[in-house]
Amino acid sequence: MTQESRSVRQWQSQYRAAAFESKDLQTQLGAGWRGFSCRFDALPGRLRQMAPAVTRIQASFILDHYTLWFENIKCLNRKAVYDCVRFQPLDTGREGLSFRLDFKNPDEPKKWALYTDRYGPAAPEYGCAGAFEMSRYINTMAHELELGVQPDFLLEKQAVAAFLQERTGRAYAAVYREGDHLYSCYLDTPRNPMSKRFLAAYTPETLPPDIQGKGMEQIGNVFVFYSGAVDPVLSQRTAQTKRRYKRKEVER
Repeated sequence: MTQESRSVRQWQSQYRAAAFESKDLQTQLGAGWRGFSCRFDALPGRLRQMAPAVTRIQASFILDHYTLWFENIKCLNRKAVYDCVRFQPLDTGREGLSFRLDFKNPDEPKKWALYTDRYGPAAPEYGCAGAFEMSRYINTMAHELELGVQPDFLLEKQAVAAFLQERTGRAYAAVYREGDHLYSCYLDTPRNPMSKRFLAAYTPETLPPDIQGKGMEQIGNVFVFYSGAVDPVLSQRTAQTKRRYKRKEVER
């Protein structure tokens, strides 16, 4: 059995049998590490930190039809590193079903961030603080991936992006999902790293009563409402954007 053919279920079984505890390089390569920017003897500890989100996955579609591998990634323009685990379908004919799970990515406000093919690479589909919440989300997502179900939030995100392009003439790939029907977009320019927040839903009745019918615009079958308010999570991400550009200016 090669790493490329090992299923997530088989990886879970090996991990629970303590097959990846040794700090030697060959053991860690066997655990699924494909690249790292840290000392190789630090890999077992990093693996233990990510493992709870992987070992709690119970959906058979993920367990039997996906393989996984790990990467330790160095952030651009800084010394920080973070880890991620990538899930790839064993059947190469399954397009658009891959996803990756970032752990403590310093560019994300949440400890865990899930990037999926269906939501796009520019922003995470889901973020949370705990491994249990993340594995629970993946278990739910597995049912959608298996049946080809398109969640409502994918069309809501597209409507927000279309709304922004219509109003500004610019295409925004990074539309962040901040909660149910709540999205945000960031004007990532050195002089204007600000955030904008939007609400989107198929029916206005699902939005808060105080904004129903006030400044909403229908994009296809989705109603979009722009809110200028910025909550602490959005402010944190905006501050991170400012820090990124400040570092770039210093390097120049």
